[in-house]
Amino acid sequence: SIEISTFTGGRVTMLYGGESQDMAPGHLVIHWGMLPHQMIRRDGAAQVIGLHLPLTWFLQWQMPVDLTNRLLKMELLIAPGDQFPCSDAALLRNWKMLLQQHPEDGRPIVLMELQARLLRFHLNDQANTIRKTIPSRTLSSRPLQRSLEMIARHFREQIRVADIAGYAGTSSRYLASFF
Repeated sequence: SIEISTFTGGRVTMLYGGESQDMAPGHLVIHWGMLPHQMIRRDGAAQVIGLHLPLTWFLQWQMPVDLTNRLLKMELLIAPGDQFPCSDAALLRNWKMLLQQHPEDGRPIVLMELQARLLRFHLNDQANTIRKTIPSRTLSSRPLQRSLEMIARHFREQIRVADIAGYAGTSSRYLASFF
């Protein structure tokens, strides 16, 4: 899944791919969930508000190729806080509430607004985004790393698990255990 998170109420220290990142309130973080991550410290009332978007849904949107490639290459995308009239924390809270209270009717609304937010993120990316590439050594499995490389290169094509496994030099069964 693609993970979209923001931080409120204080600083949070996250570990992304083995590298510590100090997150100020309001920062928006977007990354592919395959990137190893966990919270390692938070100030008193600090909270993480996040949403998981299934990777297949994200890929079906046909977002800008640069944005998609960066996420599939395990790049951590961080935008400074509250660049827009409505804070990302307010958006995420609203989306979560809408999905809880109106799961069926709320989902299309949330997906459209989320898609629009990702496009705005991409448009403002050149000037305002802190780019952070997580070194590939953080992936503990060479076949997994090669698989992710192939997916990143061919995400717009129909590819089979067997094709990816062949490229990665492993079996389809082993590869499927990661996904």
